[in-house]
Amino acid sequence: MRGSLDREIVRRIIVRWHLDEVKGCYEKELTKLPDLEGRVTVQFTVSVTGAVSSSDLGSSTLGSARVEKCVVNAVRGWEFPRTMGGGTTLVTAAFDFSPAPDGKRVPTIVDTAPSFEAP
Repeated sequence: MRGSLDREIVRRIIVRWHLDEVKGCYEKELTKLPDLEGRVTVQFTVSVTGAVSSSDLGSSTLGSARVEKCVVNAVRGWEFPRTMGGGTTLVTAAFDFSPAPDGKRVPTIVDTAPSFEAP
């Protein structure tokens, strides 16, 4: 059985409730590596209850294992609504870490692409 989550709901939850966690992972390393920038993609599974049951690094151009690990671990604690139709939902979320117009570095969520996997 496959579950599903609305792509926009997933995106809003990440941006409103969890982007600061991702930003914190990044900011810790900026003191050591001030030119650090790139993209981190995380693949995670949302269970029927809405809890993240697994989280793995999909890909990265960031070049910082510490930030990558921190983001993957942060995602493991996230919660989403119950999946529609039961089952699990596989989500891929990409985060760009780059300079903002004001010179501060902030992550932005690039994409969330819910896909599906059978339990």
